[in-house]
Order: sequence, then C-alpha cells, then structure tokens
Amino acid sequence: MECLSSVKILQKKTFLVLLVICTASFLLHMNHINWTMEVFHRSPASHSLAHKHTNVAFLKTHKTASSTLQNILFRFAEHNNLTMALPRSNCAPLFCYPKVFSSHFVHPVTLRANMITSHMRFNKTALQRLMPYDTKYITILREPASMFESLFTYYSRHSG
Repeated sequence: MECLSSVKILQKKTFLVLLVICTASFLLHMNHINWTMEVFHRSPASHSLAHKHTNVAFLKTHKTASSTLQNILFRFAEHNNLTMALPRSNCAPLFCYPKVFSSHFVHPVTLRANMITSHMRFNKTALQRLMPYDTKYITILREPASMFESLFTYYSRHSG
C-alpha cells in the first residue's frame, strides 16, 4: 500500500514539473516572456543587454543553408520594423544576378535599407554607398567538395 502511495506522489510531481515546463515553453513561444541567455551572463553592474546589430548585409551563397538564414533575417527585420532592401521588379528576385551588384537594382521604396539579403555579385563600393556605415557584413561558407556535391545533385534533379 505504501509503495502505491509513493508511486502516485511521484506521478503527481512529474506531472507538475512537466506542466511548468510546457507552460514556460508556451509563454516563451508566444512572446509573453522575453528571455535570453544574456540574462544569466550579465554582471550585476550592467543593466542593459548587448546592442542589437540592425544593419546587416547578408551575402547569400548557393547551397549553404543561406535561404534558412535569409528567412530568419526577414523575420528579425519584420519584428524590429526594419527596412529590407528588395530588388526592382525587372531584377527580382536576385538583384539582377549574375550582374555585379549596383544600387540601381534596388527598388526605390527600399533604398534607406537596414538589411539586404539576397544572391548578388559582391560589389563592396555599391553596398557601402547603399547601407549605413555600421553595417555588419556576413555570409556562410561551406566546405567546397560538399558544396559541389550538393550543387551537382540539385542541378541534376532540376535539369532536363
């Protein structure tokens, strides 16, 4: 009888722990709680989180999970009310790729951009003229043999 009682108490405790975890997860997911790891790493003297970098030029490269990161950056821009540079309709969706990038390829409505995230032929001068001075330039690199294999497989499936 005592063993059965211990099992029921353990089940109740387990249920309560799972309930707390699920509730916290739900609240985090629904943005009712703003939680970041910086909260645990701040010194008591510092009361603010690190500065967000909101000016980003993502140099997208083929077959490197760049579409995934592009999607994350689109969501970040939307969440933070940032302007994303978008191509003119005659250049869409790749800023007239494979031509070398020019700010003439950017839609005029998005010229005061905080972010740019698309395939483009890198042109440092044109990007520096377009983007704010404190822009962070990022890309993704992939081991060349693995990338070539992925490109070969991708184009083999999508060509004649």
